[in-house]
Amino acid sequence: MRLTPPHGLIRYVARRMEAEQAKLHADASTLQAKLLAKMVARYRDTAMGRAVGLPEVRSVEDFRRRVEVRSGDQYREFWLPVLESNPPGLVHPKPLKYMGVSSGSTGAAKPIPIPDDALATYRRFTNHLFFHAFHELGLYDLFDGNVLVAAGPPVKEVAKSGVLIGFGSGIATLESPRFARALIRPSLEVQTIADRDEKLARIADEALPLDVRAITGMPNAATAMLEHLLRTARARGRDVETARELFPNLRIYGYSGMPLAGWRDRILGLLGEGVAPYEIYSSTESPIAYQHRMGEPGLLIDLSVAFFELIAVDDPSRARIGLADAAIGRDYELIVSAWGGIFAYSLGDRIRLTSKNPYVLVFAGRTTEEINLAGEKVSLGALSRAIEASLRSVDRMPTPFAVAPAEREPGAPSAYELFLETDLRGEGVRELAASIDRGLRAAHHHYEMMRDRDASLGPLRLVPIPNGTIERALHAERTFGHAKLPPIQRDRAFVPSLMKAAHRDGVSS
Repeated sequence: MRLTPPHGLIRYVARRMEAEQAKLHADASTLQAKLLAKMVARYRDTAMGRAVGLPEVRSVEDFRRRVEVRSGDQYREFWLPVLESNPPGLVHPKPLKYMGVSSGSTGAAKPIPIPDDALATYRRFTNHLFFHAFHELGLYDLFDGNVLVAAGPPVKEVAKSGVLIGFGSGIATLESPRFARALIRPSLEVQTIADRDEKLARIADEALPLDVRAITGMPNAATAMLEHLLRTARARGRDVETARELFPNLRIYGYSGMPLAGWRDRILGLLGEGVAPYEIYSSTESPIAYQHRMGEPGLLIDLSVAFFELIAVDDPSRARIGLADAAIGRDYELIVSAWGGIFAYSLGDRIRLTSKNPYVLVFAGRTTEEINLAGEKVSLGALSRAIEASLRSVDRMPTPFAVAPAEREPGAPSAYELFLETDLRGEGVRELAASIDRGLRAAHHHYEMMRDRDASLGPLRLVPIPNGTIERALHAERTFGHAKLPPIQRDRAFVPSLMKAAHRDGVSS
């Protein structure tokens, strides 16, 4: 029998963590400076630390003068050698055991160091977000049951140096305390299964007898898991339509990695009434924030996990400032320094503060546009190049386009729906769609992996629209208040307007 902590203790810890966060937010500048000093001291004498300029840093002002902003691609030169040789002092004072798998806005895979310091930070962040949820919901019995996660395998491959390469969430689960491992399902054995169908079947076998009280995972993965669980339960004679009917004590769904917008209706329908969606803003590089108030936009920044800086997107000087100096409602590029050994690191994200007491943010987009339905992160540039090359192969010039998540049938994979201004019809459309799909596979490793190995993405769907459709739709709706429609749409909100404009001249595939 698994021992569970008393509800009174959970309530006490939740209130104490809330008080600790309030203290951090009340004096953010001082406490953030102390956190940066600790991280600089930890990494100052590493080869990576010397290369980025840490030995001369003695203050926040020194840091901003001496350590330049770098992207993930610029950090690759420090990280990649660890795959060949892993001596102490290269990127961390100790040899690394793990590196995480991520992808940048260009789609280039990059291994990210995950030392013990980073794992400890993720554990602290996970505690904070769970206990904050308990406090918000007024529920202190969720640890009496299980947490069901939809996550990738902990270890993907072993580098030449012996470093284990895997997905951040899986590594965090693998290294979680014994109590947490007993709480989390599926078991590590099931999490390591690579085949999607086999993994879903085994998850169902493990989960159906349990008292699941929380579910976490990216929306696309969680949707697939929930659909399979409910199908399996019905096949075994249980009359259920939602996860809440299957697990009566289910109260919370935590998600990160991609926006919920394109999945909201479907996943909330699968979860059932009374299950609260809970957004978590985290990356392999660093945890950042979690839902501030249930049912309201805005994420509470966890000031204990990283040193945060901002660059106003409309500031040509690109001056870095602290949270205390930011203006509410202005868009900023988010720069983080974290315990994994990243300093002045641009995540490629834009955020907007909605409060400074406490510090609450909303996500305001990417510095480089990308589409991300299943973790593939295809940039606008990569998509544009694939479309242009395919059009030129059939003697067509590049034309305006918009891409959105396709409408998805239960049990079917996600797919791109590309609305392209072209006179092609019939077989020409199908051949062009296949050509663009092949171009993305050839140029983008994560897209190929999701299409071929994991089957998380289905074939690209191409909808031909008459010339001028996008301009007419914008003129009629002015949805975005700008002169052009962003080519990458994160949901289907603009599709009805687009199709209405298209049908003025007739549209057919």
